[in-house]
Order: sequence, then C-alpha cells, then structure tokens
Amino acid sequence: MVNLAQIIGEIGPMLECGLTADELAEVGMAPVTRASGKVHTVGFRHSADRAVRKAMTHFADNSRHANPWAE
Repeated sequence: MVNLAQIIGEIGPMLECGLTADELAEVGMAPVTRASGKVHTVGFRHSADRAVRKAMTHFADNSRHANPWAE
C-alpha cells in the first residue's frame, strides 16, 4: 500500500505532462543500449530520476516476495 502511494506520487505528475510509455520507461528503469560496428553493450542508466527508479525497484522487489510466480 505504501509502495503504491510512492509510485503514484513519483509517476503521477509525469503522466499529467503527457509522457508516452516509451518516454516513461527511459525516466526510470530502461537500460542504455550502445551499438556500433562490432560492439554491442547494455549498461545502467545513470541519468535517470532516482526517486522514480527507487519506487519502481521497491515495487518489483515487493511483488517478487508477495507473488509465488514472480519469485
């Protein structure tokens, strides 16, 4: 319940601004993919909104503990 309030508090204003699902994914959890020629790397997004990332990470962890399928 507390986690839901945290997610709504962080993502709600972004949805009011009219962000699409792709733009919203880049705000928090989506990895950065770099590819050129022979090299293809996937890395951590450092320039993300930390509060949104923290809320989504807590949600994922809570669902992993609460749902047997998510384990």
